[in-house]
Amino acid sequence: MKRIVILGSTGSIGRSAIEILERAREEFDVVGLAAGSNVEELERQLALFPAARFTLRDPGALAELASKRASLGSRAVGSGSAGLMSLVRETRPDLVVNALVGVAGLVPTVVALENGCAVALANKETLVSAGELITRITSRTGGLLIPID
Repeated sequence: MKRIVILGSTGSIGRSAIEILERAREEFDVVGLAAGSNVEELERQLALFPAARFTLRDPGALAELASKRASLGSRAVGSGSAGLMSLVRETRPDLVVNALVGVAGLVPTVVALENGCAVALANKETLVSAGELITRITSRTGGLLIPID
C-alpha cells in the first residue's frame, strides 16, 4: 500500500486527489493532509481518513480546529512551513502531492525529495524559483518528480 500526503488538500487539485484516493483505498493510504485555513473542508477530509496527520498554514485556524475537536489535537503536526516539513518527515510517505500555492511549495518539495519520496507537483512556482536546485536533488537522490497540473 502506498502512503500519500496531500499538501493543499482543500484546494481544487487537493480535493480532486481526495476523490480519486477515496475510490482506491485498497491501494493507497492517505497519511497526511495540509490545508491553508479551510477548517470545515479539512475536518471532512480527516473524517474520511481517520489515521491521517495534518497541518494548517494558519496557526489561528489550527487553534480553532483544536478547540472544536479536541480529539484531532494529537493528529496535528503544527502550522506554517514548519508544519509542512514535519508532516512530510513524520508520516514517511511514498508520494507527496504538492498542490500548494506559490513558493510555499518549495520547502516541502525539497524535504520530500531529500527523504526519498516521489513528488506529484502541481506547484509551478517550485520549479520557477528553484528548478536547478530541484533538478540537482532529484539527480542525487534518484527522486521522482511527476507534473500533475
